[in-house]
Amino acid sequence: MSINLRELLHKYLKGECSQEEEFILFNWYDSFERDADAFDSLSESQAREIKERMFSRIKANANLEQIHNEDSLAKPPIARTLWYRVSGVAALLLMVFALFYYKRVGSNMPSESITVNNLSRCIHKIVLADGSIVWLSPQSKIRYPGSFEGESRMVSMEGEAFFEITRDPEMPFIINSGNVITKVLGTSFRIKSFHGTNSTEVSVLTGNVSVSIPGKEDDGVMILPSHKVTYLRDKQLFEKGLEDKSSSMRIWEKITMSFENTFVSEVIKQLNKKFGVNITVNNPQIAEYVLNADFTNQSLPAILQMLEKSLNVTYTINEETITLNKKI
Repeated sequence: MSINLRELLHKYLKGECSQEEEFILFNWYDSFERDADAFDSLSESQAREIKERMFSRIKANANLEQIHNEDSLAKPPIARTLWYRVSGVAALLLMVFALFYYKRVGSNMPSESITVNNLSRCIHKIVLADGSIVWLSPQSKIRYPGSFEGESRMVSMEGEAFFEITRDPEMPFIINSGNVITKVLGTSFRIKSFHGTNSTEVSVLTGNVSVSIPGKEDDGVMILPSHKVTYLRDKQLFEKGLEDKSSSMRIWEKITMSFENTFVSEVIKQLNKKFGVNITVNNPQIAEYVLNADFTNQSLPAILQMLEKSLNVTYTINEETITLNKKI
């Protein structure tokens, strides 16, 4: 069964969407500007109404306050304020999808599944039906069911993704990534398994993760926090080791930082130092914004999504550099 976004948009305007259909639309919401085809059958006023209605509903849940200081005479730096009083509340607001494909799959999953293919140059956040969060890296793909049923929660992926899994001892979470099966109850970890490469890497941030190959689950290995394992396909063996403290896993460590009337240039400087990254801006005006923000228990990708919303910018990743781009 395929899901037509145009039909869902018209149903939403009429107030006829089910809860599941609204969930699909809210996840898709932030991508509509890059996927305008779904709006071809709507008038300009209808498209604007959909955007405003969706944003108002999501914003009401997020308890987000933004202050814009616009003095037509003096025009001082623009003050942008983000207050997140509950850790993780940004998840209600910042759900970004690149492109949706819906199709029926085999018996390993429930009949209805969703495939997300991130063709952009930023990390996309996906909230699964059980509340688990997947951060999908550029040029990566994941397939997951609209709802989890049976004795396990199964997804499949290709590329790179960071998982924050909601704990459920009665229903383990299982990821199929090429020739490797990763099984957890509730933890956070990253998987790198790009098509055409010889290896699959699993790095653990919190909790314990079991990694094996299909048909040989008893020969699998257990990974602890700050450790990683690499499966070499040609040799059919696992190599275990410690995660390098300077590795890209640092961006997933959750930190707490607050800023009061701070120039974005200084915010970027502190983020670069804290996460060991290289964030730049493509427009000097961005660096002159003044930010009031409370980033409590947030990873770098979560903070970047907050900055996108509060500063009206986008970001792109190009190898080791993250660039904040001013929206036109």
